[in-house]
Amino acid sequence: MGTIKADTLTGLSTASDVTIASNKFVGTASGTMTVVGEGGTTQTGLQQGLCKVWVNMDAGTTINDSNNVSGLTDVGTGAHTITFSNNMASANYSPSMNGKEGVGETHSSAVVDVILNPTRVVFTTSDIKVTSQNFNNQLTDFHTNTVNINGDLA
Repeated sequence: MGTIKADTLTGLSTASDVTIASNKFVGTASGTMTVVGEGGTTQTGLQQGLCKVWVNMDAGTTINDSNNVSGLTDVGTGAHTITFSNNMASANYSPSMNGKEGVGETHSSAVVDVILNPTRVVFTTSDIKVTSQNFNNQLTDFHTNTVNINGDLA
């Protein structure tokens, strides 16, 4: 097996198309890249499909594992502010959250509760305030919370 070292790969048929193991990657002048989707006929944006922020955290301020998270602040019972390492392009991103109240529990009951109480969740380009509540709609510090954010980085 050999090693190929290069600063730039240029496709033979077009300057922006490169095929790796039968998968065609297409670069654009703006720096984005597309790849053939699962169905084999449409292109999907590689950068658009990546989760930009994720965190696995406990009820306090411990980050168990994360990507693009620089800090976690406990702002009250069942409420946390997650600070991003790199800002989002706008506050119009898509967060999702799950959690479990205790050790060994398998059900999830945390929500990003924009619909139930829009004052509890705040989206900014540099952080997000999230809350966890049990099935009785009470704010609760869970044993574990996970948050994923999809959207555009700045």
